[in-house]
Amino acid sequence: MRSKTPNKALNSGARKLAPVSSTLGPLMADGSPAQPTKETTLRRAILTGVLLVFVDAFWFNQGVVAGLLGAGLVLIGLPLALLKTPRPVRAQRLRNLAIYAASVILVFVLNSINNHIAATRAAVIVSAVKAFYDKNGHYPQSLSDLTPEFIDHIPLAKYTLGQNTFYYLVAEGRAVLFYVKFPPFGRPIYRFSEDKWGYID
Repeated sequence: MRSKTPNKALNSGARKLAPVSSTLGPLMADGSPAQPTKETTLRRAILTGVLLVFVDAFWFNQGVVAGLLGAGLVLIGLPLALLKTPRPVRAQRLRNLAIYAASVILVFVLNSINNHIAATRAAVIVSAVKAFYDKNGHYPQSLSDLTPEFIDHIPLAKYTLGQNTFYYLVAEGRAVLFYVKFPPFGRPIYRFSEDKWGYID
């Protein structure tokens, strides 16, 4: 009966250690955590890049986060990737850097496209407001007064999650149109009385 006691103790100890090892993930021979696999780091880099594009191009619509990351890639990431490390590790780091760099570039490209779309659509609305004024002798009280005679519909300024509309104000016979180019500031404004574009801030 006594000879079974050590086996029971070992089995009990194995059961206690199993959850611990499962929480740590794969372990090396010396018990230390194994290095992330190539597929894991690739997946992480892609997810980070997608998150950057979503946040800085479609949510913030600024490019500030992308700019800071781009500077970090050049000043820190690239030198570290080129250190004397095994060739597979170096190749893996450079691949991840390339994914991050592509994400940074994509953010600026999308922001530029959105701002170009906003400027083009603003010009169409300005022409419609002028046509309304020429016909009626006064400015419309709101942009909805332009549809459908002078413009089919009032479009969004840009394809972002916030601050993506045109703002139109009229008071004392004067009218202005503006939109947000660089949130929260950087707002181009068209003053109809002066017939020119300017910036609020």
